[in-house]
Amino acid sequence: MQTRKVSQFRELFTGRAISTVRSVEEYGRGEILLVRTIEYQGEVFLFGNPKGWPKETKKQLQSMVTNKLFYFTGATEVEMYTTFMKLAGPYWMSCVTKDEAVPILDPDHYQTYL
Repeated sequence: MQTRKVSQFRELFTGRAISTVRSVEEYGRGEILLVRTIEYQGEVFLFGNPKGWPKETKKQLQSMVTNKLFYFTGATEVEMYTTFMKLAGPYWMSCVTKDEAVPILDPDHYQTYL
């Protein structure tokens, strides 16, 4: 859903609705976007450039993410997914970079920074 000022997205695994200040001008109906959000003074903004996949890839993306959840702890798949999305930024950025020389990092690559 999108108005002139607000976009509403639904998380792939949790189904949680997120309303953001509109910042993605064009995307296809049902397109799956990889975005980072940041909240500032009660408003949620998208951070960086979103990466999109057509809605037809939904099952493939869900399967790919499910296969990576074992890296993260949690009592439920949703808890593991939430941790994954919070900590696996380096992994996702390595997946969507346009530089083919950049290797795909492990989802728990963030641990090398500790």
